[in-house]
Amino acid sequence: MKRSSFFLGGALLLVSLFTTSCKEVLGSLDNPVGSYLTVSSTSVKLEPGKTVRIDGSTISTNPITWESANPEVATVQGYVEGNKQYAIVTAIADGETTITAKTAANENYLAGVSEIKVWTCDPDMFEPLTLIAKNNGWIYINFQGYNTAASTLAEPINYTINSGAVQSVSPSISTNTSEYFPISVNANDTIRFTSKNAALGGRGYNAEYDYYFDQYVRIYPYVECAAYGNVMSLITPDGNFYKNRSIKKSAALAYLFNTWSNYLVNHETRNITLPATEVADSCYFSMFNGCYGLKSAPVLPAKEVGVSSYQWMFNNCTSLEAAPELPATTLGDYCYYAMFYNCDALTEAPALPATEMKDYCYAWMFEDCDGLKSAPVLPSTTLANRCYNGMFARCYSLEAAPALPATKLADGCYYSMFNNCTSLKAAPALPATELASSCYRNMFYGCSAIKTAPELPATEIPVEAYGWMFSYTGITEAPELPATKLSNSCYAAMFEGTPITKAPKLPATTLASRCYYAMFWNCNELTEAPALPATTLAPRCYESMFNWCTNLKKAPDLNAAELPGGCYYQMFNNCSKLSSVKCLATEMTDYNAISGMLNNAGTDESVTKRTFTRSTDNNNWVNNDDWAWDLNQWYVPTSWTIDPAITAASAPARRAAASVKGTPIKTPTFGTKSEMRGGEETGGVKAPAKTNI
Repeated sequence: MKRSSFFLGGALLLVSLFTTSCKEVLGSLDNPVGSYLTVSSTSVKLEPGKTVRIDGSTISTNPITWESANPEVATVQGYVEGNKQYAIVTAIADGETTITAKTAANENYLAGVSEIKVWTCDPDMFEPLTLIAKNNGWIYINFQGYNTAASTLAEPINYTINSGAVQSVSPSISTNTSEYFPISVNANDTIRFTSKNAALGGRGYNAEYDYYFDQYVRIYPYVECAAYGNVMSLITPDGNFYKNRSIKKSAALAYLFNTWSNYLVNHETRNITLPATEVADSCYFSMFNGCYGLKSAPVLPAKEVGVSSYQWMFNNCTSLEAAPELPATTLGDYCYYAMFYNCDALTEAPALPATEMKDYCYAWMFEDCDGLKSAPVLPSTTLANRCYNGMFARCYSLEAAPALPATKLADGCYYSMFNNCTSLKAAPALPATELASSCYRNMFYGCSAIKTAPELPATEIPVEAYGWMFSYTGITEAPELPATKLSNSCYAAMFEGTPITKAPKLPATTLASRCYYAMFWNCNELTEAPALPATTLAPRCYESMFNWCTNLKKAPDLNAAELPGGCYYQMFNNCSKLSSVKCLATEMTDYNAISGMLNNAGTDESVTKRTFTRSTDNNNWVNNDDWAWDLNQWYVPTSWTIDPAITAASAPARRAAASVKGTPIKTPTFGTKSEMRGGEETGGVKAPAKTNI
């Protein structure tokens, strides 16, 4: 009896002890324990379109739930197989996200949470910058403009050949000196580059001369090399370059492959990657400049572009067949300046969605892209200085211009925009009523296929606003020019070399220096000049206005009494069919006012009588074939009759003496030949030969 009681009591004790132990292990509502949730991976690298399986493990009886923080980058789908729990992660697009695994709490367990970091990107993102040599030769690492006391290259450039030992090079040079390190390679060698610098290159400062300069590192193959991999391997201190999406140092990676050779080529199946979505000023400046062998460009995902960051990036990449997407909507000054200059093989431009321009942002962007057939939409109505300057200059295959809706312009905003686009068939509408200096200068120069000019409604014309605007186009009728307030050179050479048959009205009575300079130069179809109502002139205001108008038969009356310097200089030079001119001037206030005014005028065989009508108050005119450089010279060619006639009795003695032919010709006191034609190049269309006087 005692033994049985003891055994029963012992059994009860064992049950009691066992029950307590289970509660301690399993927990209870009063004493829950962790779920011990674990996953097989805490980080994943995965290219878009690929999948990976994640194993989940927990002692909880609750199922594991899976969630992606950004399903647009990667999705996750959980499932159970037997007594195991799994998830399939699928990469959707380039980016970064977090997959979270969770188990809910119950009466025995706390909630469990585990996270998996997911990086999804092109597989080349995971490779360091790599070159594969096609033949035996050399690859040079070039340091330019470094100073050991203030270098942004604090860490060396590291490289391996065929995954061998790591080798390193560092600069040891003074400011503004170039240094090259050669790497000997054999055919099919694979060379990989890394560095722990935050900026490879950058901006330096010369204390002696107080100026900033670009420091840069070039990887210069001197043998044909196929390139691929992630350039961020050169500017990621922690080595995790596939995670790095930020370039924070100015001029980092500038000039990296600036080789001016065809040695750098695309890999057959792999790509160079430039994954940064945050780009600093000048970071890719001139990066592939002169890479003649490059056929495809890397992706450029940044939506905000810094000052000069893409400037000259693919300049002279003559084999480039396709431009990368340019999704940026926030631009910096000069950001796309000459980006695709001379990319002859480029046939299509990328979309340019920005609606607010910055200074020079698209200047010369597609200059000399001979194969470009279509222009991108340009939706901006807020312009900036020179924002479209030369954007499509010499794009000889461009047939249609984009719409230009802005009504308020900025200095030089359309300067040379379509210069020499010889296939451009129509000019876009130009609704702006508020202009700026040089805003339309050279805009359609040499666009010989344009037959009709757009309306120009502005009534106030700033400096050079229309200068050379339609020179050597095919327009046959000039647009209306209602402006009464002019500025210096505002109409300079506006219709030079066009086949217009009728000049527009010119109602302004207050003129400015060179305002009509060469306006109708070489307009061979023009037979009648417009009225010129102004009686108060400005220096050089009519200089060369009708020069080489070989069919001009009717000149305007010249009613001004006082003549400032150069005002009629070569005004009717080579107007061979002109037979009469009326000039009522009585005083010259500066030199060269009438020099060459009628040089070679009226020389055509159809002209039998040439009459120059003068003011009766001015007896100074004489017949002489020399040019009137000085204030006391009032020459009209000997083939012209002066009316009323000048007699020795009516003219001062010095005028009578000057009638003797042969007075030495003096050099003009104003303007070189370049200055007289506008002071700078106007484009590649060659004007017909002109007589140099």
